[in-house]
Amino acid sequence: MRNLLLELERLLHELPEGDLQALVDFGQDLWTLSAKVQSAQERVKAALRQDALARSGGKPGRVVLEGRHSRCTVVVPPATLRLREGFTTEDLQRRLGPDFDKLFRVSTQVVPRENLSDGLDSCPNDVVAVLAEMMNLTADPPRVSFQED
Repeated sequence: MRNLLLELERLLHELPEGDLQALVDFGQDLWTLSAKVQSAQERVKAALRQDALARSGGKPGRVVLEGRHSRCTVVVPPATLRLREGFTTEDLQRRLGPDFDKLFRVSTQVVPRENLSDGLDSCPNDVVAVLAEMMNLTADPPRVSFQED
């Protein structure tokens, strides 16, 4: 891989700026290379996410993975509540009534309050049932970043 990077740097340095055909051809090659690199990068990141999730037990936080010459940080975000398909925020507000404001704050998105679980303890069972019917607890994919040693 390092040889590929060195070769790319050499080609960029030797690129004839006035040769439009060479620039078009080089641009097309870079476009193709970029698509292949992006595809490979996604496969690598998927494997690193899996490993980080296994190491963290699925718990939120940072996992640092070491390579031979580099390091990778995977940030595992906390799970978030999201409306299930087929339900809208208005449906949730209508069904929860006054309990909606105890459990959520309204911004550009409907975001559960930090003390949602405490609020649930004081809600009637039918309110909890509405949340169970209309909401999913989903985990966002971990974020991956690389640093060279």
